[in-house]
Amino acid sequence: MVAFKKLSNVTNEDFTWRVNQIVKDSTSSALISENNLSIPTNVVDWFDHPLVQGPRYTKEDLVWYTGHALDYEASGVQILGLQNDGEKMLGIVGKKKLGRTYEVKGRFGLATTTYTQEGKVLERTTWNHIKPQQINKALSLIQGAHRNALYRAAEMDLSSNEAYTAACKGTLKPRKFLGPLFLNIKLIEFSAPEFVIHITCLDESCQSLRALVANIGKRLYSGAVCTKVRRISDGIFSWDDEHTLLSHKLGGVERVIEATRDSYSRLLNDPRDFTSKRNRKRFPAADIPNKDRREKSPLLIAASENL
Repeated sequence: MVAFKKLSNVTNEDFTWRVNQIVKDSTSSALISENNLSIPTNVVDWFDHPLVQGPRYTKEDLVWYTGHALDYEASGVQILGLQNDGEKMLGIVGKKKLGRTYEVKGRFGLATTTYTQEGKVLERTTWNHIKPQQINKALSLIQGAHRNALYRAAEMDLSSNEAYTAACKGTLKPRKFLGPLFLNIKLIEFSAPEFVIHITCLDESCQSLRALVANIGKRLYSGAVCTKVRRISDGIFSWDDEHTLLSHKLGGVERVIEATRDSYSRLLNDPRDFTSKRNRKRFPAADIPNKDRREKSPLLIAASENL
């Protein structure tokens, strides 16, 4: 007959000899001794590893849309829209026709076919006669001509109070496409033969900015080539914005270039002309490191510098 006892009333005499021997050996073992007990630390948690959980995302999960695209020889602020919300925001920003500001560097004394130093040389000219006052005068003439074209294309009565208010706020926009409009051109630095200018413009392309540098050289009875084009602001977004990928998301220009290499290669190999007004393209995102897929902003800004 089997007798049962409460757990609180069980003693060592109630166990068999074999059970008591196993308990005695285990308590005397050095593995679980209180003096020699080792506690594991810094144990790697493999639960969140990609090989355990699988891929966090695929290229099809993230779709990027570009705003006004830069070419492969330019650098600076590039607005990117993520997913459908980002595409809608890019459409809203594009309809506002906000001005973009560039920092353009040029060099007098040379004229090429591509307006850059890498093009075929057409002529070599002198530049010793060029002074800052002459450059400012040429920039003022170009700026005035483009502003007059803007006023005419706005299709507003320039003598009305509405036109005056729009001009003061900077919201006067052309009703039709006129090509690149350079609304504000300012000489920042001149160290002959090199110079730096800031240009605020509408409906421009990077090649039109290089052509402008060549035009400045012709107006000064010399030649000029563009050595650098950098976009410092695109509408309300600037290069020092706190949300740029360069400074906060990816951590460095090398990782920005690595992340956007695949996307830009598809953009540049596309046969369509991206210097026109419709210069957005839909393409999958590159492999950007992102630890948390839930935190994805629909509108991002990518900034890069020439290395």
